[in-house]
Order: sequence, then structure tokens, then C-alpha cells
Amino acid sequence: MLEEIKRLLAEEGKEEQELLDTLRGKFVNAEAVEAFLETDEGRRLLQPRLDKYFAKGLKTWQDNNLEKEVQARVEAKIKELYPDETPEGKKLRELEKKIEEAERRRIQSELKSLVTTEAHAKGLPVDLAQFAVAGDEETTRENLAKIEAVFKAAVQEAVKGKFKDLGRDVEPGEKEPSDFSKMSMAEYVARREKEGIKK
Repeated sequence: MLEEIKRLLAEEGKEEQELLDTLRGKFVNAEAVEAFLETDEGRRLLQPRLDKYFAKGLKTWQDNNLEKEVQARVEAKIKELYPDETPEGKKLRELEKKIEEAERRRIQSELKSLVTTEAHAKGLPVDLAQFAVAGDEETTRENLAKIEAVFKAAVQEAVKGKFKDLGRDVEPGEKEPSDFSKMSMAEYVARREKEGIKK
């Protein structure tokens, strides 16, 4: 190739422009450019231009299509997670909801019945004991026990106050006439009637 260039330069009578055009035609052609672009230097020269065109094309695509693409994917995911409900599926869901509600009402009714029975047995006011009803039996029993403790303590304080009002003061260390905290409400009322204590 170098020899051919020397030969072309040695030829006389050619104008400078003519010589340049000849050199370009022989050495700068599509094959030579493609071979150059395959080299590292050629890639370094071409890559920034390719990146620029790619970025411009990507921006145009995003401006025109990205929102539609995202919306389509979101809708597809929603349909996957929550498929359209068939009439049978809707009826089944409604029946399940009714069954759950009936079960919840049944449990609440059983718990109210339990509280009423326990309140009568412990001598607690039924209306007050109804506040003990919770979501399950264990919690309901715990609530009822708390109400019972508070109620009995209040009754005992009221009895002590009544004794005080009647002039019968219980001195510290002196045994109280009755241990009211261990009595049921029915036993307490019977005891009061027996002792003739008026309200």
C-alpha cells in the first residue's frame, strides 16, 4: 500500500486535488472504513455518536410509549392478583361472608349466655357483666373476673361505709363481722336481711 502511494506521488502532471481524490478512492472506501471501525481506535471514535443517537431514540420512545407500557403492566398485574369475579365466585364470596357473620353472632350469643350464667352465680349485676363480652371465651372470662373483683371491692367499701354511718366502726386488726369479699351477691343480700341492715 505504501509503495502504491509513493508511485502515485511520483507521477508528474497530476494536480494536488486530483492526487487527493485518487488516494481517497483507492484507500478510503467502505471496506477500509469498516475495517477501521472494527479497531479499538475506530470504536472509541464511533461509540459517543452511537450513544447519542441511542439516548435520543430512547427518550423519544419513553415520551411516546413508556406511560402506556407501565399502565398496561400495572393492569396486567392487578388482573393477575385480582381476577375478574365470576357470578358463581361472587355468590360464593357472599355466602362465605354470611356464614362468617352468622358464626360471629353465634359466638357472641354464647358468650353473652356464659356471662349471664356466671354473673348470676357470682351475684354480679347482669347488665354490668355484659361489658365483659369479648371476641373469645378466654378473654371474656378474664374480663368478667376483673369486673367481679372491682365490684366486690366496691361493695365491701360500701358496707364498711354503712357500718361507719351506723356507728359500728371496725377497728384495724379487729375482725370484720363478715368477709364480704368471699361472698356472692346473693349471700351478701341474704346476710344483710338476716342482720336487719337497712339501706
